[in-house]
Amino acid sequence: MVIRVTIIGPVKSVKEVEGSKMKVSELLKKLGLLSSEYVVLKNNVIVSEDDIVNEGDNIIVYPVKSGG
Repeated sequence: MVIRVTIIGPVKSVKEVEGSKMKVSELLKKLGLLSSEYVVLKNNVIVSEDDIVNEGDNIIVYPVKSGG
């Protein structure tokens, strides 16, 4: 089973992570991304690190931007 993730950044990319059900924090870890630097949407809704993602969910990862 595979979870497809779209990562938005300077270059948009699509990655596949092996697994069918995992926490958002685990997913980010497998992608080599820090949870403090990204916002995750599951089916167009922002989710927390403790939420579960499943195969078939639409997962989009956006980098957090800050500035003044």
